[in-house]
Amino acid sequence: MKGIITPLATPLTPGGDALDAVGTRRLLAHVIAGGVAGVFILGSTGEGPSLSPALRRDFVALCCALVREILAAEEGKGADDKRNRFRVLVGVSDTCLQGTIELASHAANCGADAIVVAPPYYFPITQVELKSYVYHIAEKTELPIYLYNMPALTKITFEIETIKELARHFGDRGRIAGIKDSSFDLEYMSQLCHVKRELCPSWSILTGAESQVAKVVRMGGDGGVVGGSNIFPEAFVAFYDGASTGNQAMEDDAYKQIEKLKAVYDMAKGRFVQATKTCLSVLGLCEESYALPLLPFDAGERLLVEKVVADIRGMSAT
Repeated sequence: MKGIITPLATPLTPGGDALDAVGTRRLLAHVIAGGVAGVFILGSTGEGPSLSPALRRDFVALCCALVREILAAEEGKGADDKRNRFRVLVGVSDTCLQGTIELASHAANCGADAIVVAPPYYFPITQVELKSYVYHIAEKTELPIYLYNMPALTKITFEIETIKELARHFGDRGRIAGIKDSSFDLEYMSQLCHVKRELCPSWSILTGAESQVAKVVRMGGDGGVVGGSNIFPEAFVAFYDGASTGNQAMEDDAYKQIEKLKAVYDMAKGRFVQATKTCLSVLGLCEESYALPLLPFDAGERLLVEKVVADIRGMSAT
């Protein structure tokens, strides 16, 4: 898998305890029209760990159905056939192994293309235990697996030696399809690209760092799973396309838009879910509603978001 994958926000109704189906349709149509290669649902940006098991299952079913419907409609309008290229990835991470396996089975039944597995959080675990966890999931599930390295939130890293051992064990047999790394560590990413070249050339190496997509592509990576593509998918697709084709002007123009989102992220101070959903609310794509305990930005913070979004829209219109 190559290109930009959107870690989809989860549109919720006011109160945060029910899915906003209309907002979900708008958001999916927005990112598909923007040219992304796929969506990753129930990840960090999608508030996956904060949603009830029932909501997670319902969101998987809703997204898979809506993606099929939207892609079929695009094809009917004479657009290129995306149905064989667009992918739906489902985050199935849970502190309970059985919960992970059950959600993975549900994702397969709904027509998802792959599952995404982060290390179980809360208890400290060793690399041996982490490998065992992946082996168990691979044995009990049918969809290809993308590993998810997110040490800031899970408090454990998929160490490079662990990745090598998993690559040697699974090889290019399709059980593991790749890894998303959100460590923001370019040296670690460079080592992942080396493992891909040496042991598992079919794996996709994807970054979660928006500003690093072009650097990762030049290292030999395959693209990015980046939250900002919820908001301005065209800019991130152009950023990737420019880097992957050597079109420096395209890359630079796209980065000028992407860079402006930094003002929102800096103000958010780690509240990336609110940063994303406030932008989406300003664009009229979904409500600014969250699963508790997350709360919306205050009025002053929203004003800054409105200004940044207006600035970027003005740039993309010229």
